[in-house]
This record gives sequence, structure tokens and C-alpha cells, in this order.
Amino acid sequence: TQFAMFATTLLRSNGLRGVLTGVPSKLPVPLLRQALHSAPLLRESRDAKGDASADTFHLVHIKASLNNTIVSVTDNTGNQINWSSSGCNGFKGARRSSAYAAQITGQSAAKVALEKGIKAVRVKVKGLGQGRAPAIKGLQSGGLVILSITDVTPIPHNGCRPKKARRL
Repeated sequence: TQFAMFATTLLRSNGLRGVLTGVPSKLPVPLLRQALHSAPLLRESRDAKGDASADTFHLVHIKASLNNTIVSVTDNTGNQINWSSSGCNGFKGARRSSAYAAQITGQSAAKVALEKGIKAVRVKVKGLGQGRAPAIKGLQSGGLVILSITDVTPIPHNGCRPKKARRL
């Protein structure tokens, strides 16, 4: 990613090798954090209206559960800029979990993000609901440029015992 490349070049210019690969560095951790957060790529700047500038990247988190789809737009530090859900867009009951509702949710989140000055985003998708792909489609049709799509659905590596199977 851009951040990894930038962090690697920053560390190499300071004579620190292998910090990203787990080898301990000579620089104390607070100073390393300060150096990374003062980087031009990570610094957040806004103009007088509060619109985001081009040197920050933004994330879209899509949570597609079995009952609802929630789309959140955040900046690179995790501060939420806007959000939208199927329930907020007028869908009630079983229609909330439909693919159409997820697409409308993505479009409404993209519309507000474009008004705030966000043009390109990285997408993180979580959950197993029907709204995974349609929400991404809605973001694209809403006018956002999608740079990457990452699946961050939590998967247990033989953790807790699962609930008993539903009988229909």
C-alpha cells in the first residue's frame, strides 16, 4: 500500500531497517509514531468549509448483516464523516436486508461523501449479508472511485463453540 511504501522510505531515510517486518528499531516507539503521523500522506487537512483535501485517503466500511446493511465513510484515522443504513433510507422489516436496499444505501452514502469533497475511497466489507456486492455497486454508481476492496469478516480459528443449527 501507499502507507507501507511511504513508511518504509521514511524509516530508511532515518537509518531504521526492518521496523515494519518486526525487527526492533533503535528509535523509541513514541518518536516513531510521531514521525509516522507527521507524514504528508497521513496528515489531515481541511479547507474553510470543512471539506477533505486530496492528500488524505478515505475508507468506506460496509457491514452487511443478515438484517441490515450499514455503510460508514471515515477518514484515514478512523473519524466518521457520514453513514447510512437501509433503515435510514426508508426500508422496514424484511426489505431492509434486500440487495436493492443495500444499493440505495451505498448511493446515499456516496452522495454525501461527494458533497464533502471525497472522490476516491478504499472499501472494507464485513459480514455475510446479501448487501455486500450491491453496496459496493451503489458506491460506484454514486460517483466514488474505489481504489481497493478488502474483506474484513471475522473468521474464528476454532474459537468458541458455535450455536446449535437452526431448524426451519
